[in-house]
Parts: sequence; C-alpha cells; structure tokens
Amino acid sequence: MPGSWWQLEKQSDGLRRYDHGCPMNWTRILVTGLASGLAVGLAELLLRGKTRGAAYWLTVFASITLMNALTQNVILPEIDAWQATLNFPVLAALEKLDPVAAEQVRGFIREASKTGDKSGENKAKIRSAIAAATKKHAFKASDEALVMLFEVILDQADRVKSNPEMCYRLFFPEPSRFVDYSKVFDQTLLNREQKALESVLRTAAENPQRTVPTEADVSDALTTLEKNLTKRRGLKEDDLQLLANPTAPGADRGKVCATFITMFREILSLPKDRGPLLRFMFAES
Repeated sequence: MPGSWWQLEKQSDGLRRYDHGCPMNWTRILVTGLASGLAVGLAELLLRGKTRGAAYWLTVFASITLMNALTQNVILPEIDAWQATLNFPVLAALEKLDPVAAEQVRGFIREASKTGDKSGENKAKIRSAIAAATKKHAFKASDEALVMLFEVILDQADRVKSNPEMCYRLFFPEPSRFVDYSKVFDQTLLNREQKALESVLRTAAENPQRTVPTEADVSDALTTLEKNLTKRRGLKEDDLQLLANPTAPGADRGKVCATFITMFREILSLPKDRGPLLRFMFAES
C-alpha cells in the first residue's frame, strides 16, 4: 500500500516553518526575545545593587546562553508541535484516530525543530509515520475518502513511473528507506494529497465503517476485476501473478508499478465496487 504522502516543507496552509532558515517566524522571534529579556531580568535579580562590572556582564551572558538553549531545545519544539496540531489538518485528524501515532509525529516535529532537519530525515520519518497510520486505519474510512486518496496516489504514480524504484516505493515503502518525493510533486498535487489524507483519517475517526468487507463480500467484484484486467486492460497471467506477489525477490519494479497503476485505475472505474474493494485491500494488507 502507498506510503509517501506528506511533505513537511511544502504545505500551503499547514506546517510552513520547520526549517530554521525560514524568514520572519514571528512566534520564534517573540519567544526568543522574551527568553533574552528573562535572562537579563535574572541577571538583574541576582546582582541587584551591585556594580555592573565584569561579574554582571558574565552573568548576563551566561543567563542568555542558558535561556537560549532552553528555548531552542525545549520551548520552541513544544510550541512547534502544538502549532502543528492546530494548523495541520492531517495531524489534527490523526490525533482523534490514533493518539500514539500522533504523538510519534509530534516527536519528529520537535526533533526537526531542534535540528532544522537539513538532511530531511525527520521529514521522511513524519511521512512514514503518517503513511503507516493511514494504512492501519484506512479500512474504516468512507468510500469517498478512499477514492479521493487513490485518485491522488495514481496521479503521483504517473509522475514518477519513469523512475521504477521511486514508483515502486510509492506503493511499497520500507520503514528503513525513505524517498523524498517533494522534488517531483508540485504544490497542487501536494495540496490534494493533504486534503485526501485528512479526509481518510477524519472519516475513519468520526464515522468509522463498522463492517469490514470479507473476501466473500467482494468475491463478485474480484471476479469482475480480474476479467476486466485481462479482457479490457490486456494483462496476462504473469501480470496477475505479479499482483499476487509484488514484493518477490527479483520482481521487475517498473512492471510492478505499471501493473498496480492499471489495477487501481480499473478498481476506480467500478462505481459500485470500488469502495468495498479498497477497504478490503487495506484490511487484508
């Protein structure tokens, strides 16, 4: 199942800042200024009534250094995590659905805030954590939300299908290997991704589907799907085998990607069956 659905740095209305180089972050400026003011006030309190000599300025310097370290490593990361919950709909929805996963994401946000995340490692971890939570809970989402999500995923796959490894990792991410898709997905696609993820997580949290489709429930739909894949889409028997075992050693990753794009496009073309089929696949994965 897909697993690379979020960009930490390119949200139009979500987490705008998590890079220390971003200009005019007023929260950061204000908190840093207050911390410096408190540091000077502490020095005044400690040395009240004494001459402002070397000891005074040394105390001021030490206080500012201490308060700055506290601000950068504790206060601001907590503020960033709090702001993320307020401003990023995907994380707000995840908080309702899976508080443990949401706290894990906030932890990565705190770490990114401390380090600046120049390597993109924490951004990748955030993407992976959200993808894992989505995969875990997607079968409870509404049919409409799942269809919206897969429409986005297929458009993403079309963008990267010329790169077999990148396309393959879109469908089959590895927890220890992260792929940065931010350089190939434009802002419009990223915004659609965010909206789709939020819809999946929100509907799974607020109005979960109580009945999980079983294989018996979707058997007719699976038969129709297989027939359409061979008759209408032109897949061969070995293509169907590839769908059954796409992570087999030595599998042609470009072919896996192309075959999965074909399969999901066919699923989305089945108005009556596409929701139950997608929820069945998530529940079985």
